[in-house]
Amino acid sequence: MGTELTRLGRRIGSGDWISTTLGSAEEVAEIHRNYANAGARIHIANTFATARHVLADIGIDDRFDAINRQAVALCRQTAEEAGGSPQWIAGSLSTYVIGSDRARLPRGSVLAEQVREQAHVLAAAGCDLLALEMLFDVQTSLVMMKAASGAELPVSVGLTCRLDPDGRVCLRGEHTARQDFSLTLNDALPALIAETGGDLAWMLTIMHSDLEATDAAVDIVSDHWDGPIGVYPNSGVLDPPDTWDHDSVCSPEELVAHARRWAAQGARMIGGCCGVGPGHIRALAAAFA
Repeated sequence: MGTELTRLGRRIGSGDWISTTLGSAEEVAEIHRNYANAGARIHIANTFATARHVLADIGIDDRFDAINRQAVALCRQTAEEAGGSPQWIAGSLSTYVIGSDRARLPRGSVLAEQVREQAHVLAAAGCDLLALEMLFDVQTSLVMMKAASGAELPVSVGLTCRLDPDGRVCLRGEHTARQDFSLTLNDALPALIAETGGDLAWMLTIMHSDLEATDAAVDIVSDHWDGPIGVYPNSGVLDPPDTWDHDSVCSPEELVAHARRWAAQGARMIGGCCGVGPGHIRALAAAFA
């Protein structure tokens, strides 16, 4: 959503990302519409940055319930008008904090309560799926998984990865100021998979990771996990201080070529994160129709 808003001319800074998008309802609806017209069937509502602690940072946490519900309603109405039914609407619950330094993320019981609260609001608003996004370590992931499971909806566990200097797939780490390659995906997965017991539908997902890291990560997930796999990579680079370089984004044909590999490895939900536009989704929809 953020990179598509910048494509439309909005300037989105990390310090005011949520306040900017809240003032862009017509543009947010246009973006949902563009993806539905391109053939998307799972749409993530604009709740990536609507956790209570994020809204509290800009003094509007009293609007928490309404903001989350309105984001879901806007997503569903627009997607169904443009793409018909059925459409799946996912509610995002992320590790986003203003300034993007995950060291400032609430911890322990505070994080658990905030995720539980948001998950129940998103479920009540009509989401079909919960998408945990930007998961960067085991402890945070387990807290969010357990809290989100109480809403009794399918849950996508969205891990973001990078390659370390030796080519190992690692979770991206929690601090923006340093490169933290200490935790490999191989080491993280057993604990996460152990949390997916019971009757709830779980999907392990690699998201917001570049194509090379995504290829390697999907290979690893498929070796550990026999359930459904989701994949939605990013493409392109951040153009400092706060815009996206869309000229560096891969072509739709390149994304489809990678997606065929992911599908062969068991991926059943394939899409895109930052930089991946409606043209890419149109190509995916045609390739996998």
